[in-house]
Amino acid sequence: MVKGLRSGDADLDGNGEIGVSELHQYVCDELRELTPHQTPRLWVFGAHGRDLPVARAPARRTEPASLPQELAGLVRSPSPADRLWAIEDLESILQGDEIGLALAAVTTLDELLGDDSRRVAHRAERAKRSALPRIGPGVLDLGTVTLDSIGPSAVITVEGPPVAHSKLEATTDTSWLKAEPVVDGGEVKVEATRLPGPGNHRGSVRVRTATGEAEVQVIVQAETRVGRDTPRAPRTSPVWDRQPPRPKTVRSVPYWPFAWAAALLAAALTTVLLASVEPGFYLWRAFQGASGLLVWPVLLLSLVANVVLAVRARCGSAAVRRPSVFWSYAGLTALNILGTGVTYAAYNLSYSKSATAALLLTFACVAELVGCLYLWKARPAVTQATSGPPGGT
Repeated sequence: MVKGLRSGDADLDGNGEIGVSELHQYVCDELRELTPHQTPRLWVFGAHGRDLPVARAPARRTEPASLPQELAGLVRSPSPADRLWAIEDLESILQGDEIGLALAAVTTLDELLGDDSRRVAHRAERAKRSALPRIGPGVLDLGTVTLDSIGPSAVITVEGPPVAHSKLEATTDTSWLKAEPVVDGGEVKVEATRLPGPGNHRGSVRVRTATGEAEVQVIVQAETRVGRDTPRAPRTSPVWDRQPPRPKTVRSVPYWPFAWAAALLAAALTTVLLASVEPGFYLWRAFQGASGLLVWPVLLLSLVANVVLAVRARCGSAAVRRPSVFWSYAGLTALNILGTGVTYAAYNLSYSKSATAALLLTFACVAELVGCLYLWKARPAVTQATSGPPGGT
């Protein structure tokens, strides 16, 4: 464990951070080579979201990986609709922790910017903008210093997905301004050295990453050494000391509401199929009536829709966060609620299997309402994330 943390080898995905799961996997692989009699186990209770980072590691030079064969086929498809679906998956990869795949997604999106379809090119541009580096305010004030003192310094934090920290470089346009990435990655140290003379000095720092570049204006005021009786100009606090508002990130949609809804709908349908073998069962005969035509076809459609949404949400696809998905799913949920009401009104609930099917439909509607809530919360978040970085950088 100490070896993996000290050397940085436990950073399996190469994003500059070592997480709990990565450290556990590294320890398992190392012990497996030493002895087959030890198998470390990891228990995590109540955790959600990304892996919990426990240490930083030197950023590695990661090379682009190969895209999955199915996704590469969609990118090369002659159909613009297939290429639009491919961009949705590329955007999800772009926001993930797999740096190699994210670099391949960046290269693919650059190629799609020149697509013949204007809609495909515009959507690729939006996806590319969601991964641009964000560096907060556009002006960095280093305050007031004397010429013979040590130059002031500050740290610029580069915000964005993990791929935005890949291949981090920094350049300046003046000789008295120095900028270099911090070894741990994700930050750039800015320092004013050898100021040419008293007065206000301005320069700029350009930060380049694998996904794009951004620029920060740097201001510093230099003055000669002042005497004991000469009042010294008050030192202003750097603008960078004020914590900028953190940009909103893309909200993830959990898969469990859709999985529960699909399971409950399947259980309700199974109850009906089991009851169909019993003679005189009213619920099975209702398949031929008006109420059956409303309830059970909608049930089958909802079952398929919930299975698809559960799989897409489990894979982290950005397609489930589209507004059209929310409105379609909300309409399907409303039909299910109406069909459940018809079940209570039209079916003979004194029969045990009728009551069981109606109760399962009720719980399925509750799970679908929870799924609607998560889809609604995720809908505005993706709009914020794809609108580009603040300040026009």
